[in-house]
Amino acid sequence: MTNQKLYIDIDLLKRHLNLDAWFNGDDLYLAHLIMVCQEAVERAIDDKFSNLEDENGDIPSALAHAILLLCGTYYDDRETITHSNAVKIPHAFEYLLDLYRNYNPKNLNNNNSNKCCCNG
Repeated sequence: MTNQKLYIDIDLLKRHLNLDAWFNGDDLYLAHLIMVCQEAVERAIDDKFSNLEDENGDIPSALAHAILLLCGTYYDDRETITHSNAVKIPHAFEYLLDLYRNYNPKNLNNNNSNKCCCNG
């Protein structure tokens, strides 16, 4: 694993997932999920968390919760196929991201799928 900063504590993620605090069998996997979800959220808002940190090094609570929601989805659904009927909850993950999405075309990465097509 890389030395990427974890903005979500593993104990907080365990509480979010309703896992017992003493259970540490998935801690390495949970840390991996946090890193993956942090990267996904950063790319979705097209901004680095380091640009959004407060004086304590924390990110906005809406983005932290978006990471928790995405981690919960990936923890519960570890495969790309499900045998149940999933229902998307409105105003959850995407809503939280939209609060911080950077729509400035100058900041878009060349490999970001959110790139504006009108800039040539």
